[in-house]
Amino acid sequence: AESWRVATGYTVWEATKDLLRQAGQMTGPQLLAQLQALTGSTGAGKRLLVRLRHSSEVKVVSGTDSPVYSWVE
Repeated sequence: AESWRVATGYTVWEATKDLLRQAGQMTGPQLLAQLQALTGSTGAGKRLLVRLRHSSEVKVVSGTDSPVYSWVE
């Protein structure tokens, strides 16, 4: 992680929420790919997807091919 992120206590969970917040909306596969890049791990990426699914700040709806994650303020 970048030193400012460590110094300010910027966590992977905060980075995950920022990613979706900035995008506004992403499909499950797009989001998983981004989270895998962020964490360097498929397992960690999947755990973050589950955490997002249960977050009150995120709405998940069934898309045509995959779930769509949307940020809600």
